[in-house]
Amino acid sequence: MRLSVTTVRNFVEPAIHWFRELADQCDLDKQLTVEFVHMLADKLSNAINRQVTPTQAWFVWQLVSEYSEWQRTQNQEQADIAFWYHVDPFGLTSDQRVALYMNLPRIKAQHALEHGLYNPTDYRGVYALVLMATGSKKSAHKAQVEALERYIDSKIKRGGG
Repeated sequence: MRLSVTTVRNFVEPAIHWFRELADQCDLDKQLTVEFVHMLADKLSNAINRQVTPTQAWFVWQLVSEYSEWQRTQNQEQADIAFWYHVDPFGLTSDQRVALYMNLPRIKAQHALEHGLYNPTDYRGVYALVLMATGSKKSAHKAQVEALERYIDSKIKRGGG
């Protein structure tokens, strides 16, 4: 039997809250116990008026856990898009959100360069940062040489030459 996305969402989203409450009652620390799986099977059986085996209950628990993690990731991505681009991610298409999210490392690198949020004597880090921010190996190499000069100067000044 195949389930539609809508059916899964209608079941999984309420199940997430229900499962969390159940996990809190059992004082679980992200470790499933045999006792919990049997309790889950009983509760699911009562909820849907069908016999649910512990194996089926475990499978449902795994699906809900994976969906919950996917939802958390989606929320984080949308929050990042809202913060860095100052746009409402819910007003974007899925493709637009993916494109903006894929470009975030470059935006963050540009922000770090613009605001001096890096170690100017870390010549390896400066190379990686400039390369990410600009996409230009030539610019990254030039920045790396300048950072290496600053690094050497700082060593000489401290007498650590």
